[in-house]
Amino acid sequence: RGFNIYLLMLALGLGSGCQTTDDPSPPGANKKKEFCLLRFFIETNPDATGRNQIVPIFRENPSPVCVEKIPVLTEADIEQVSLLDQVGGFAILVQFNDHGTRLLEMTTASHPSQRLAVFAQYSIKSKTVETRWLAAPRITHRIANGAFVFTPDATREQADRIVEGMTHLLAEAKPKDTF
Repeated sequence: RGFNIYLLMLALGLGSGCQTTDDPSPPGANKKKEFCLLRFFIETNPDATGRNQIVPIFRENPSPVCVEKIPVLTEADIEQVSLLDQVGGFAILVQFNDHGTRLLEMTTASHPSQRLAVFAQYSIKSKTVETRWLAAPRITHRIANGAFVFTPDATREQADRIVEGMTHLLAEAKPKDTF
């Protein structure tokens, strides 16, 4: 399943391009869809093995966090992404599928007080791709329900693009009924 997601991402990245909001085509026309990839990395201690890297969390005042190079969760583990309105702002809710829920539970249970860094790669208006670290919330408890909520270091417009892009990617990755 993970291989199919990666193949789909490659096809979307190479073949479909990005959608702009000032597209003159009429509503309902076949527009190219934006995409987003979300990856989750566990914080670790720096060492000389080459299996970890230091990444900047937050854009204005970057805070360096050392994370493992291999993500613990990817878009293949996600079932749904949505934007939540909260007092004073917004947050992103990531609901993981069964496999992702088990991985999230194991990760949060075995790494208390560490951070779970969230990386995103998404298309933006200028038909380019932006890659950056959105957040690194500290793990305070075991998450067994598969729902991970975080406040991204992003504008509301960027968060909307991330959620919309993940929604498009997940819809494209679902198997189509062929009868």
